[in-house]
Order: sequence, then structure tokens, then C-alpha cells
Amino acid sequence: MKLKNLGLRVIANPQPGEAFENNQIAFLLGNQALNIELIDTDIKARKIISNE
Repeated sequence: MKLKNLGLRVIANPQPGEAFENNQIAFLLGNQALNIELIDTDIKARKIISNE
């Protein structure tokens, strides 16, 4: 199912994201002004370990 059919609007078309190793990143706007960031990657994030 297309995301637009779910009521989501593209607010920033896909473009390379420096913070995500230049993988494509797009931003969508959902119901009730929910901002959604989509990252096109198969790389799994590592766990953040706190030093506190």
C-alpha cells in the first residue's frame, strides 16, 4: 500500500543524508502533524551505551 493512501504527505523528497552514511532520507507528515523520517538502509543501528 502506498504511504499517500494512508494519508501521509511528503514534506521533503528523498535525498542523501550525511548522518546516515548518505542513504536516502525522506520526511513525511502524518495525521495530527506527526513528522515521520524514512531512511532507506539495511544497516542496523548499534546500541547506545550510557556512561552514567
